[in-house]
Amino acid sequence: MAGIDPQKAFASWENLTEAAKKVKQGNYASYGYEPMWGADNLIDVALSNGGTILSADGKKVTIDSQEWIDAWEMIRKAVFVDKTMKINSGGQGWEYWYKTIDDVMKGQSAGYTGSSGDKGDLDFTKIDSAVQPGMGGNTAKPNVDALYLTIPHSLTDAQKKAAYEFVSYFTSPKVNASWAQAIGYIPVRNSAMDDPTYAAFLKKNPYAAVPFKQAQQGTPRLLDPTGGKINQALSDAADQVELQNVPAKTALTKAQKAAQAALDAVD
Repeated sequence: MAGIDPQKAFASWENLTEAAKKVKQGNYASYGYEPMWGADNLIDVALSNGGTILSADGKKVTIDSQEWIDAWEMIRKAVFVDKTMKINSGGQGWEYWYKTIDDVMKGQSAGYTGSSGDKGDLDFTKIDSAVQPGMGGNTAKPNVDALYLTIPHSLTDAQKKAAYEFVSYFTSPKVNASWAQAIGYIPVRNSAMDDPTYAAFLKKNPYAAVPFKQAQQGTPRLLDPTGGKINQALSDAADQVELQNVPAKTALTKAQKAAQAALDAVD
């Protein structure tokens, strides 16, 4: 499309932004790319530009650094100035998410940032998958987090035993590999990657191995020491940048002050 080499386009966010312009200018699609609404994808870009959320000692909120400002401003300009990117927002539940997927599958956008769990809604005869790019010469460091299987202490001994047996079954290499193949999320243990059936599936469908590759270079999601106030400040700032066309510096400076006040209150 538009003479764009996908590997070069996804080598950096700068390249991806330029590729989005070529798609738009050549009328190949209405938009070159669609970041997913919300703070998560914007945080990914900032971290992949060398940004951090907290200082090394955990005492200072650093979301107003130049790395953050440059990353978020790049997306704001693409959305509101160049109009080469689009943000679907609002609706009920995951409506905005599926609108974004639909834009890609209907050819209205050349790509988007989503989830490996979207696999069932995508046609990989038409599209492909790539690890998120870095920015500013930095290695990509998007957020990585996990959900947990837990056994409540309040259960009876029999219930705990049954729960443990299920967790052991589900996380066994063969079963976990089968689950990952069906749903798209990455296995929870490395040994699942060696399951013959799953290995053959990945070899035949390379796109399915991309989430695992990305997880190897990701940034562990922040365990917000303020009980969610830092994350809320980032969410509010993301809406200002993505939906209200507020300059990144303005939004992030305000967010940093709110988040720092919350962090200071904890200390």
